[in-house]
Amino acid sequence: PQLRTLCPARPSEGGSGGVAPRPLSAAAAPADAATNATEPAAVSAGARPALPATLKQYRPAAIDADESPVWRPVALGIAKLHFASATAKVDLFEERSLVAEIEDDGSVIWEDASVERGRMAVRVGAPGAGSGEFIPPPEGALTAKTDAAWRKSFATALFQNQALELWRYAPLKLLSNAGEDEGEFRARVAMADRERRDAEKTKLAEEFQKKAQALDDKIRTAAARVDREKDARKSQWFSTAVSAGATLLGALLGTRRSASSTGTITRAGSTLRRTASIGKKTGDVQRAEDSLEVLQERRAELEKDYEAKIEAIRPVLDPAEVELEPVVIRPRKADIDVLALGVLWKP
Repeated sequence: PQLRTLCPARPSEGGSGGVAPRPLSAAAAPADAATNATEPAAVSAGARPALPATLKQYRPAAIDADESPVWRPVALGIAKLHFASATAKVDLFEERSLVAEIEDDGSVIWEDASVERGRMAVRVGAPGAGSGEFIPPPEGALTAKTDAAWRKSFATALFQNQALELWRYAPLKLLSNAGEDEGEFRARVAMADRERRDAEKTKLAEEFQKKAQALDDKIRTAAARVDREKDARKSQWFSTAVSAGATLLGALLGTRRSASSTGTITRAGSTLRRTASIGKKTGDVQRAEDSLEVLQERRAELEKDYEAKIEAIRPVLDPAEVELEPVVIRPRKADIDVLALGVLWKP
């Protein structure tokens, strides 16, 4: 029919009434008509093409009802992947959707596909025949073997290229979550490090308070002992002074009777013993003061040690300077579950 439109048959040479036109064969058509007749249909949009029954078709879940788009075919693959690693303590399933161009020979380079986490919102089936114009896929994709070839290359590409890429911060044993980008993870590491520093400071403060309280109690006890020893020594001095005065007065005013002389001698001996006791009390005071001084030095050393430990705590990290380790986990090949595979008509 196209040839007849382009090159209508000429009337016969002998008659003026004309002869019914005879369809021209491709061989009888002019050269320019043959060229136009064989122009590839793939470059122009038209009616919805018929695809092999084995090749599933999909359309967007929602489009503008007022639009009459030109539908373009691309390859769609949706799969559920299982990422597991005992070392990284990861065991999760994740869906990914891949959209790639269809090559002229009908193959798909899934490595160049755009990747979307999760399941893309599509519906099964091609758009309605009257919903717009359709650009047909390359002829290489219109075979019964296309689905099997795509399925094989899709599974291979998933295993080789669709790894789960995470980040690890070893000092705090933190691992990024699936879908968490590097900047978010760095901020989370910095927050955890701030909490780590606060926890260390709190722990040191509690330990310091406990030890300081024990030393303060001992210091108060030692100080009370020093006061008691000083009071006892003072009382001993006063008692000795009174006794010495009485003895001296008795010696000066006493009679010559032997009994009086004996009492004076006795009081003098007692006074000498009290004087010796004063020396002992002085030693007790010194020992009590020495003990108090030792405790006070220990208290000062404890406080100095606490301040040094606080200063030694590593400062809070700057998110931009956090040293992260990449963690790459490939999907388990045996667990790859292809949820959708076929031609996606994109407006």
